[in-house]
Amino acid sequence: MEPMTPTTSPTTTSSTFTSSETLVEPLDILSTRELLGSMQAASRSLGDIFDDLQSQTMHVALLDEAELAPEICKLRRQMKAQDQIHLEGVAEIRREFINPIFQSIETARPALRIKYFLLFDDVYLTAQEEIDREIDALVQEQVAECLKMLIPQDLQDEVAVQKRELEDLRVQLHNSESRRANAALRSSKPDDPLRVIYMANGEVSEHYPKSLKDLFNLDADRCKALMLDYELPDVSDARDRNLNLFMQFCGVTYQMVRTGSATRRVGMEPAAVRTSVLSKLLTMGEQTPVNMFSGSPLNRLSWLRSSHPFLNTVIALPATRWLLFNSGQPLVVAHPDAASKQILAYLSTNDVKPFLGSEPSFGQGRQEGQLVVESKDIPHSPTEAIRHRNSPVVFLGLQEHSKVNALPSSDFADPEAAIANLDGTPYFSMDVAELDLSPERLKEILDTTSLAQNGQILSWSEPRVLMTGLDYFSGAVFAEARSLVDWNLRNKFCPGCGARTYSMWGGWKISCSSMLPWANNADRKPCPTTKGLHNFTHPRTDPVVIMIAIDETGDKILLGRGRKFPGKFYSALAGFIEPGETFEDAVAREMWEEAGVTVWDVRYHSGQPWPYPANLMVGFYARADSSQPIRVDLDNELVDARWYTREEIISVLHHPIGGKFGSAEYKKMAESTEGRNNQQESPHLNPTYQPKAPESKSDDPPFRLPPVTAIAGLLIRDWVEGKIGFSNDNSGKSFQKGNL
Repeated sequence: MEPMTPTTSPTTTSSTFTSSETLVEPLDILSTRELLGSMQAASRSLGDIFDDLQSQTMHVALLDEAELAPEICKLRRQMKAQDQIHLEGVAEIRREFINPIFQSIETARPALRIKYFLLFDDVYLTAQEEIDREIDALVQEQVAECLKMLIPQDLQDEVAVQKRELEDLRVQLHNSESRRANAALRSSKPDDPLRVIYMANGEVSEHYPKSLKDLFNLDADRCKALMLDYELPDVSDARDRNLNLFMQFCGVTYQMVRTGSATRRVGMEPAAVRTSVLSKLLTMGEQTPVNMFSGSPLNRLSWLRSSHPFLNTVIALPATRWLLFNSGQPLVVAHPDAASKQILAYLSTNDVKPFLGSEPSFGQGRQEGQLVVESKDIPHSPTEAIRHRNSPVVFLGLQEHSKVNALPSSDFADPEAAIANLDGTPYFSMDVAELDLSPERLKEILDTTSLAQNGQILSWSEPRVLMTGLDYFSGAVFAEARSLVDWNLRNKFCPGCGARTYSMWGGWKISCSSMLPWANNADRKPCPTTKGLHNFTHPRTDPVVIMIAIDETGDKILLGRGRKFPGKFYSALAGFIEPGETFEDAVAREMWEEAGVTVWDVRYHSGQPWPYPANLMVGFYARADSSQPIRVDLDNELVDARWYTREEIISVLHHPIGGKFGSAEYKKMAESTEGRNNQQESPHLNPTYQPKAPESKSDDPPFRLPPVTAIAGLLIRDWVEGKIGFSNDNSGKSFQKGNL
């Protein structure tokens, strides 16, 4: 039914008001009509809303069960019939109530029309609210009745379970993405935010750290609270253990590593345990290196070393970092948290440009600034990534930021395309000693570096002193860098003919200058290196056995005091591998030559790169008879050797300086082992030579032991803590490392 319209237009009605009545604006009848019209339109669309609601509800709840479709259609027809009843009710209200009101308004005086309009508006709104409430109740009743009749209770329960599972899946997907992002965090940016991990209830613990720095600084109570909030297993009172488990749970690729001797089995007091444990952040990912300097974090990309387009591209990247040495001494800065400690100084390529000389850095031709052109038809070209000007430069490798490792490829015609596939930080190194710069000029260049401009004080450090302040990442990079720059620094002349050598393959190969295409070899015999493969053209690593003999009871170990080391310093016995022998053979031979001790049951522990200058220390235990006499007069390498009990070793480890050395002591070790002091008398030329015993203080330990950063120190501590044993000794434990 169309709404009734008054016979008098709004304009005519308004014109009859007196001037005193114009203070009250009359309600426009058209607005009332519009309200009625909107109510009618809303009622007409109610059926469509029901259709959509029922279609969506049934599709999800019934899981597309086709046999229920007829019932759904029947319900829709019932709902539409109810719509029609509603429309008829609205028409009846209009016919019985609204139309008489309009007729009364038309015949009323102008003063009363305003009251009628206001009264009509109130009545209309009241009626509309009543209808809406009735419709809402009807909808709720019909939907509930629909669910009750057509959806079994077990199906409703299944839908609820699926809803919870979907929410759990959403939480798991979020946590997985957070762990992926957290794995990319680096300690060089400790303030970077830590992505949140949701608990089982979909919320975040109030103890959750906000950044990597906050994570590392968690105290024991917060660590334990987080373990409980996230319902993680193996909760303990140990802060480091809980923190390691929680970091692994969050996806953070760091671990707190206990590198000191801490064990209740040997009766250590809690205070001694705290002072003897050194926690270090591990940046090596999931696997913990056994020894300092091991577990290299770099992809060395050995198949790219011969490509000068690749090397010239990565050396110029803003992300590239450099380690500088001066006659083997690394460039360092003060540790940000402890001024007395030092850490490696990483410089940019822009910082070291004054040391690099003219470009290109690799693939240098005969003339300065000329780039050599390689022929693909010549295998093993003598100009592959050649650098025959200035000091050699070593490409150490790439620290990859993503978990997808770079794979070999032979196409590097476009170096930009090649480098586009490598996501990470390239590392280079060089020794500036060969540049013959004055100390003043060297300082002038270093003062222009970004670190110096930011207030950092750069200096050259004794490399052994630096060892105690390195984390595992820097330790492994330092070991590779120092060994390589030392090898390049020492091998300036060809062992085959005596000619000058030059650098190739990013510092990983040296060649005789007689092999250069422009070399003048008239009246010279061909160098032996022109044919065949020669071990002196590539870096060498000399293996050394580090060995400890354990007596038959398992409670004593044999240690020796070397002539080259400071007095009262006792350590594991050591010796170089000789041609024609295995590691086990070398252990037996060195034990006999140095201490006159016969050993058996030789067992492997672990290996350690040793960049002083380039050795591989291979740790072993062996069995020996402690009742047999000790002899140190065979090769005169030891001043003394003796058996020590577990209690004697523990007492030294508890002492504040029992396993620590100062810079002066490290300097003496460097002078004796690396030949830096040529005036020192060789003990091999004088068998009766006895090093001066240092002055002892009353509070000094009876002897000193190597630090845990050296494999000898780790061998001693693992034995003390009962991690090492033989089947019939008193420790009751079998070996945890296998034979080679």
